[in-house]
Parts: sequence; C-alpha cells; structure tokens
Amino acid sequence: MSTITVKVEFGGGLELLFGNKRVHSISLPSSVPVDGTIAPSNSETPQPANSDDPPLPPNGPNQDSTNGRGGAKTKPLDVQYLMHYLRTRLLTERPELFMEGDTV
Repeated sequence: MSTITVKVEFGGGLELLFGNKRVHSISLPSSVPVDGTIAPSNSETPQPANSDDPPLPPNGPNQDSTNGRGGAKTKPLDVQYLMHYLRTRLLTERPELFMEGDTV
C-alpha cells in the first residue's frame, strides 16, 4: 500500500489543541475506506472517525474501486479524511473548537 506524507502546520492558537506542537508530519494511505474508517494504529481495532458524525459520503469516480482486501470500497485520500484523522489521532483537547460535524 502506498502512502502520502503530509506536513501540517498549526498557528493562531490552534496548536494549543494539538499538544502545543505547531508542526506535525504524518503518513497517510493513498487510498482510504469510503466509509471514513480511520486505519488502526498498532493493534487497535478500526473505528469510524467519530460515532457522532454521519458516515462520510462516497466521493468522486473511484467510489467503487476496491483495495484487493475482500472487496472493501476505497477512495483516494482527501482533505475530509485528513481532518477526521487529525481529530481522531492528534487532537488532545477541546474537539468542539476544531470540528463541528464535518465542518472545520
């Protein structure tokens, strides 16, 4: 599976929500599940980005593509997945100040 490395920089006080760390370099899969499931880290079980959020809608022409693992539907990595990943994996406090539903 190929990955994409993304450098995310926070400023204007937003870094306070992410452990006072301004710059984060993260590696994400180039294809992500259509249902918005965030990939597990280490031995965690995959979970939706947040149980309060509606399921992520399938986007683009690749919504029916499969990743070769039992026919699971995938789509190319997008900003929506990145935002959910940031909230699920890196956000340390006050999630309501970062995202409300699917909006930033």
